[in-house]
Amino acid sequence: MVEDLCFLFLWFLFPFLWHLLLKSAGLSILRVSIPSIVIVAIYIYQYVGLPVLYFKLDWQRAVLVTDKYLILQVFFFTSITMFFMLFGFIIARGHCGSLDYRKYVNLKSNIFNTSMIWNFNYSKYSVFRLHVGLLLSITASFLVLIVYLSKVGIQNVALFVALNTTSGELSTGEARSAMGTSFDGSYHWYKLFTHDVLIFSLLVLTGLYLIQKRIITFVLLVPTFIIATLVMVMATEKTQMAELVISLFLVYALIKNEGKISIKKFLPVVIVLVSILSLFYIYFMDSENLESAIFSLSSRLFTGQIQSAYHYLDYFQNNHDYLLGRSFPNPGGIFPFEHTEITTEVMAWQFPNEIALGIVGSMPTIFWGDMYANFGILGVLFVPFFVGYLIYFINSIVLRQAFNPLSVGLFVWLILHFKVIAQTSITSFFMDIYMLSIITIFIILSFFTGKGIMRFRYR
Repeated sequence: MVEDLCFLFLWFLFPFLWHLLLKSAGLSILRVSIPSIVIVAIYIYQYVGLPVLYFKLDWQRAVLVTDKYLILQVFFFTSITMFFMLFGFIIARGHCGSLDYRKYVNLKSNIFNTSMIWNFNYSKYSVFRLHVGLLLSITASFLVLIVYLSKVGIQNVALFVALNTTSGELSTGEARSAMGTSFDGSYHWYKLFTHDVLIFSLLVLTGLYLIQKRIITFVLLVPTFIIATLVMVMATEKTQMAELVISLFLVYALIKNEGKISIKKFLPVVIVLVSILSLFYIYFMDSENLESAIFSLSSRLFTGQIQSAYHYLDYFQNNHDYLLGRSFPNPGGIFPFEHTEITTEVMAWQFPNEIALGIVGSMPTIFWGDMYANFGILGVLFVPFFVGYLIYFINSIVLRQAFNPLSVGLFVWLILHFKVIAQTSITSFFMDIYMLSIITIFIILSFFTGKGIMRFRYR
């Protein structure tokens, strides 16, 4: 009883302390930045649902999550991660300066004042070149998507299997696996174009249209959004469509609302997301009704990732030695160790029946889980500070770019890219082809359209 009360007291107390530290770093959860969004993501995915699992309030997960001691470890490791990341933000602020978005946009005056407007300060030919560059990126993404679908087979697309519109022999779970973790080929290259390049192009187009509502921009924007929506839902993965909607809202917040997240304007977005995801659970996850769908959605959102962290601790404390770096990338076997795909290994250990059914599942978790799997508690203690410092530093670099749809698109793409450390390992960032590729495209498009794509002037 006493330990339960202590747990609840600390669970309530720590967020207030984190808020104070976030303010010390000059950040706010209601202002768009990479650090603030990452902190919010960790809080939602890894912290909010801890009492639910601790007191066994989620009957579905209570069957597998039974050890209170392990749940307390998850609580303390996540809390330590939050504290050290925030310390990293504070130190980085002293070295890199503030991340106040408005200061970087215009150091002399507030460009969001109604007496000022966005203005193209170059020829129509340069505007045309920007659209051509985006069209090439979108076309390349679409062509790669066609090749990818031809390899998967239309009859094996998880969305169509779930809707019973094809004659394929795979179940929805098997089709989802075939489109990702068990895809026959270099899936990451297909993902680069069908997800990252396409979404980056969509974000840039959205920013461009919000600034100046040109018909040519709208003509490009609509089909790009339709294709992106199809890509997000075709594997029946629930979070990708939500991330797409949120990313578009962040572009809006940066361009139209001084980088502030308005609760009033965000609430309709939440309602739309809950509606979309509820439909996903009803049609693709066998939820019987709306109430069941919302319960499953809440369970997945607030406790699903915590359960993954729980299984990581259980696996490496009771069933497996620490990996000592073997989950790190080892391209071409250049290092003297065999790479361990930890997410699939833990999944196979916890749910061996899925392997028997031919489903190659994956169980990613917050980045401290991977560090624990490799180095034990030392990984949890030392890594988060440097992660916090690094993402703050990257944010400061992005804000020093000319403020235009390209830089806004890159900024929001990076927010989504780094947000995943709340749900997965940081080892994928060691050789990050996705980020390098998007930054390369950003640089090429910047030079292709000319320096200073968009400028400001008084009305």
